[in-house]
Amino acid sequence: MPVNLNGIDLSGASMAPSRKTTATHGPAASQSDASSQDGQGGEVSITSTAALMANIEQSLGAKPAFDESRVAALRQAIADGSYQVQPGRIAGALLHTEQALSPLPLAEI
Repeated sequence: MPVNLNGIDLSGASMAPSRKTTATHGPAASQSDASSQDGQGGEVSITSTAALMANIEQSLGAKPAFDESRVAALRQAIADGSYQVQPGRIAGALLHTEQALSPLPLAEI
């Protein structure tokens, strides 16, 4: 079933500029203020960033979760004993990830 939200086809790859839409439900369609106060309707706004994120999600969803040929090559290297662990590279990547995440606030437990 195709889903279209403010010009973004969430089942395809089309994208339209940002705009606002007011939605009301039921017989009180002429009373949009009252219906939005009681949770029956409201305003939805999709920004260009949200539209871009929807397109990225669609693009990534079409790709496999991992590279099968890379996994096969690593599996073969481990099996024949030619795979070598590179601890400096692993440590560097962990530090890079930590530095990238450090500005984010910690979640409260």
